[in-house]
Amino acid sequence: MKHHLTLTPRPELRVTPALIQAMEVVALPQVELEAKVWQLVEENPFLEVDEERWREEMEGKEEERPWWERLEDGGETLQEHLEAQLDVSEAPARVVGAARALLSHLDSRGFLVRNLNELVSFLPFSLEELEEGRRFLASLDPLGCGARDVRESLLFQARHRFPGDRRLEELLERGWELLLRGMRGRLATRLKLSSRELGEVVERLRELTPYPGSGFSSGGGKEPGFRPDIFVEFVGEDPVVYLASDGVPPLRVRKMVLRGAKEEALQYFRVERAKALGVVRGVDLRRRYLRRLGHLLAEIQRDFFLGRRDSPIPLSVAEVAGSLGLSESTVTRLITGKHLHSPRGTFPLRQLFQGERGGVKELIRGLIEDEDPSRPLGDSEIAGKLEKMGHKVARRTVAKYREELGIPSSRKRKKD
Repeated sequence: MKHHLTLTPRPELRVTPALIQAMEVVALPQVELEAKVWQLVEENPFLEVDEERWREEMEGKEEERPWWERLEDGGETLQEHLEAQLDVSEAPARVVGAARALLSHLDSRGFLVRNLNELVSFLPFSLEELEEGRRFLASLDPLGCGARDVRESLLFQARHRFPGDRRLEELLERGWELLLRGMRGRLATRLKLSSRELGEVVERLRELTPYPGSGFSSGGGKEPGFRPDIFVEFVGEDPVVYLASDGVPPLRVRKMVLRGAKEEALQYFRVERAKALGVVRGVDLRRRYLRRLGHLLAEIQRDFFLGRRDSPIPLSVAEVAGSLGLSESTVTRLITGKHLHSPRGTFPLRQLFQGERGGVKELIRGLIEDEDPSRPLGDSEIAGKLEKMGHKVARRTVAKYREELGIPSSRKRKKD
């Protein structure tokens, strides 16, 4: 028996005060970031503003602010724009009253976010009056407000702007899912149109607005809320990604010489200096990670942002983490509480991460859309087709997702 001493290298992640502070800053949403950083500047003796660099940056800025900062000016909101039209309307008082009652239930896209059957329980209007008010609201500028989804809004706009174009209505009523999935050949067959005629109808569709509420202010400083962290615009097909002006000045760690300090005081200053380093590092990482995430999402969700797809491509945190070369926990921190502004409106980043569940639901919808109406697919058959496509899903799970999509059973879908 002999005793030996050996050295073995072993990777180990140490959760230091600097790392903790950096990850906290990365996780902060836009509105909270500025307040938190200024608070830390006040509290931490090592953290200070780099005044000289800040002056240089401010002097280098153009007088005219970029468009993504002008969005925060607090201009007219969609509700204010519609309210002004209701004030001068000559429609019956009950119709105007019902329409006005619905204003507070519109989201930033102009869509009605609550069911009329739910609203009738606490609003002083009947279901018929609310429906009439909703239709009247949709006839105001911009057309299509009060719709429940993109297809319904586009259909309303089509009927008002192109009242004699039955082909456009047919496209929205019977060919919407095929259009979103890019199945032009099958779509032309279903609508009995030539390729040229279908192209003409699609071009007319592009004259309509998928989200009628986009372009209006979200209310500015009138009420607490959020500011987008990432802005995506397109020059033709090419995405341009910007980060919001976060109000955080250039930071640096102050140099201090500590002589004669006791060990307890030295330990305190070591921790505070590490935290200051973490803040500076965290602000830099947050900007770099958000910019990379914005470019990735702009490429993946291009069709959705440009209005060629009704819903975003479902993503998982693991997929995005792999593409960015980051850990899943970092990506989770990065998307929590943050928002992205695009030509389609402003979305929580979480909304773009529906994961596997959202993808399977879309596949189920597509399989049912393409089924033979005289021989509709049962839940077991759908599960079998999904397994062949690489998605192992139980029959009862298929039934659950089908019900969530509002699709009836195969027996009720059967047409003779």
